[in-house]
Amino acid sequence: MHVLIEPGSYHCGNVGDLAMLQVAIERLRRLWPEASIAVVTNAPGALASHCAGVHPVPLAGRIEFMTDRFFGRADRLLPKRVSHTLAVAE
Repeated sequence: MHVLIEPGSYHCGNVGDLAMLQVAIERLRRLWPEASIAVVTNAPGALASHCAGVHPVPLAGRIEFMTDRFFGRADRLLPKRVSHTLAVAE
């Protein structure tokens, strides 16, 4: 099983967010000891020092994934009204 965690902050500099992340990781490991745990971050070194044994997932990849659209950028070729309808549907 693979678990991906979306933390409260991506830089591991917020002590409260970091504490919640550490507790979440600990609880997930208790629930699923064999699971691979990954965390979205833009500070893989800091993540490794605070949360051992998790895999860093680059924030840039998450941004690219979330901004990519189901129909790609076909909306640029369509009339504005159709493009808007398509965006709402997605």
